[in-house]
Amino acid sequence: VFGCQKEVIIEVPEEKSEETSEKLSETKPSPTPISIYIDEDAPLFLKQAFKKVIDAQPNNFILISKIDNAELKISVKKEIEDIEFYTEIYTQILVPVVPFYTYADNINWNDIKLYWQGETGALDYLTNNKSTPTLLISNNTLTSLTNLLGPPAENIPINILSIKEILELSWKDQNIWSIIPFEELNKRLKVLKLDNIDIFVKKLDISSYPLTINYWISGDEEGIEKFKIALSNYLNKSRDVNNLTTLNMTGVTAMVRGTANRME
Repeated sequence: VFGCQKEVIIEVPEEKSEETSEKLSETKPSPTPISIYIDEDAPLFLKQAFKKVIDAQPNNFILISKIDNAELKISVKKEIEDIEFYTEIYTQILVPVVPFYTYADNINWNDIKLYWQGETGALDYLTNNKSTPTLLISNNTLTSLTNLLGPPAENIPINILSIKEILELSWKDQNIWSIIPFEELNKRLKVLKLDNIDIFVKKLDISSYPLTINYWISGDEEGIEKFKIALSNYLNKSRDVNNLTTLNMTGVTAMVRGTANRME
């Protein structure tokens, strides 16, 4: 009789420890990403930088196409309604340049605007032979200038080129000028003063420089700060005064002038 009986095994469920219960109670759902809208008129290089941030942190940020649903709004102007908080997200500094051996040293802001509006003779003083100069410009800079000045007149001579092509042509054609980002400056080009403002002056109040273009972000202040910190890993300042070097040089000419000045 006893040989026919089966062994019965009773399983007793384990009691969860207090530590495990605490861990489960502390588990929180993932935070909802901050929704971001980017103005379609923003230059391509800015859009690319913003997208890198969003792609790198998908749990923190998400790109959306409808401005009304966005928590953060990036725009080319400050004219957005219902702004809780806004600040500059990026400041672009553009610089007027000409071929290295050009006589001109200064360009007037009003003349740039006249040229942009179709009065091409307004800048004939930029060429050594007083002919109308052709504007060489990149797509990104054209977008930035259009945001600042509106669309250019159809009759002005413009060539859309890369920065590399602009540098190459600056050695071949003296009847050209360009506007390029400060960070793209090259020793092949001569930087013009703008309304007699020298862009290389470290203590310059950049807000007084006409070719300063601000891009804006509005929305929740905490979300803005979070996005700006993330963006700093993908986008450098256009003009960083900490990278400017002041070089004082003396030579025979300088010594002669100094001596003559003391003699007078």
